[in-house]
Amino acid sequence: MSYGSPPRVRISPLPEETITIEEWLAETSITAGTRRNRKVFLRTWTQANGKNPTDDRQAVEAAKELLKDIVEGKATVYQTSKKLTDAMRQKGCKPTTVAHYRSMLPGLFESTLGEESIKRSVFDRLVRRGDYYVTKTKKTPTPDELRRMLELAQPRNRALLGLMACTGCRISEVVSRRTTDLEINKEKGRVRIKFQAGETKARTRRYAFLSKEVDKWIMQYRLDIDAQAKEDHVESSQWLFPGELGKHLSAKGAYHKLKRLFAMAGCKDTEDETYSPHSMRTFADKEMSKAGLDRKYIALIVGHKSQLASESHYVDWDAVEDSWFERCEDKMTWFKPVEVIKEVADPRARSLLSKLIKALGEAETFDDVGDISGLLEEGEKLLEDKSKEVGG
Repeated sequence: MSYGSPPRVRISPLPEETITIEEWLAETSITAGTRRNRKVFLRTWTQANGKNPTDDRQAVEAAKELLKDIVEGKATVYQTSKKLTDAMRQKGCKPTTVAHYRSMLPGLFESTLGEESIKRSVFDRLVRRGDYYVTKTKKTPTPDELRRMLELAQPRNRALLGLMACTGCRISEVVSRRTTDLEINKEKGRVRIKFQAGETKARTRRYAFLSKEVDKWIMQYRLDIDAQAKEDHVESSQWLFPGELGKHLSAKGAYHKLKRLFAMAGCKDTEDETYSPHSMRTFADKEMSKAGLDRKYIALIVGHKSQLASESHYVDWDAVEDSWFERCEDKMTWFKPVEVIKEVADPRARSLLSKLIKALGEAETFDDVGDISGLLEEGEKLLEDKSKEVGG
């Protein structure tokens, strides 16, 4: 297959202007999730170019070999790039995934081989973007479907799902919370959860707020965690949702647990629609909006990347909190206590009803019914008295 790339030339990257593959993978200015994505990308890129790495270490070595071939003129950045996009399309990868991986290539070459190693205009011409569209739309559960999921969930997953439904947080943000991120205001009986700027996709500090119901689910789950830690003679985990080997619950593990809950509640994917934990961001957004919360406050709480990100440092979070608890807490409580109305027996009403039934029962026809006007007047007076009691 011909890729129509320009003549191969040797590249002489300057050490002071480039970084190594290892440094590119471990770059501290990006999130942990992006670093993981880079590892997957590297393996996919090297496999498309004839390498067969089986783990991250081998992928790094294979990438070094490919970059060496480019430096020595045995291959070009455009050739290796087009092999990647062609291979992904042949495998049936989604257009959005192909576009995402393609977008990572220029940055890789500029970082490891220098800015002169690639021309963006040539890259766009030879490594075409192709179709870019979303193949599946995101569906959002209804409040009744959420209740069904919460009923079916085990304590940890109920706390996890409830927190996401209440706050609109991303799944990676939820599983990486520490117990110290919960801020309790005992005076007002409120709980809010803190997100540091470096831990969020929008790179802004923000808060989200928990209903008493969700706080109760979290506390119940944590009691189990603390009891298990005591039994094992170890310190209780600092993570709100502990995983294995001292780490927090993985986003991937949480994703599969919640996907199963969606299916169990009847929220099943179709050919062009899908449910996912990310659906809870839209769910929380909708519920806050229905409750009448200001759109600017919703964007800040949920963490939408927008112009509000630059304004978040000047937000009066106490005002946001007051508004959320005033407008949203009750409406975003999914299992409200059932009000039991106790029937109070009224002796006068029972006596009157008994007399009426007796008078009607003794008559064979309506014409035989005696004068019950007195009973009816007594009944009207009784109803009038009750009406005054209720109104008063």
